[in-house]
Amino acid sequence: MKCSISVFALMFFSHLSFSQENGLFEMHYDNGQLKVSGEYKNQERVGEWKEYFENGTLSHIYSYHKGKKIERVNLFLVLEN
Repeated sequence: MKCSISVFALMFFSHLSFSQENGLFEMHYDNGQLKVSGEYKNQERVGEWKEYFENGTLSHIYSYHKGKKIERVNLFLVLEN
């Protein structure tokens, strides 16, 4: 029984760490606003990744191919009155 629980825990945590490196990824600020969003494929960044200011406004868009940044698409500035 103890062995089967250990195997289950190992499989569960292995799946968690693997799934964080494949599929959609999001990171949030402490205030709950989105900080970074993008996608991993085979543990590498792919496609469009977006970074946000702490107020939720888009700050940067990057393009990745096979884990390498190939283009900085845009930079957005926040102007406050």
